[in-house]
This record gives sequence, structure tokens and C-alpha cells, in this order.
Amino acid sequence: MAELATIALNGATYVLVLILVALGLVVVFGMMRVINMAHGELFMLGAYVVVAAKALGLPFWLGALAAPLLVGLAGLA
Repeated sequence: MAELATIALNGATYVLVLILVALGLVVVFGMMRVINMAHGELFMLGAYVVVAAKALGLPFWLGALAAPLLVGLAGLA
């Protein structure tokens, strides 16, 4: 039962993070009056970097530090 509660709380946390990112994008794009779908791709690339780092056994914080650097390099490319 405790494991089910942990899974439910983790799922709720992920959903709330996605909602916060979406609301932030709505506010920013609403003020700019611009629709730009490239930002969503960059957010997804950053999330993938963190998940890939975690899958390799690296600490979360190392993945969180590597994500902006790699996304920035991809943005420059």
C-alpha cells in the first residue's frame, strides 16, 4: 500500500511540474503574442538529457546541470 502511495505521489509531482511549465509558457507567449513551438522541443530535449543521465546511473543533479548545457549547444546548432 505504501508503494502505491509513493507511485501516486510521484505521478502527481510529474503532472504538476508539466502544468507549471505549460502555464509559464502560456503567460510568456501570451504577453509576446507569439506562438513558437520550438520551446517545447527544447524542454523535451532537456528532460530527455536528465532521464538519460539517470538511466546511466549518474546523480540527478549532474543530469540537471548537463541538461542546460547540452540544450544550449543544440540551440546553437
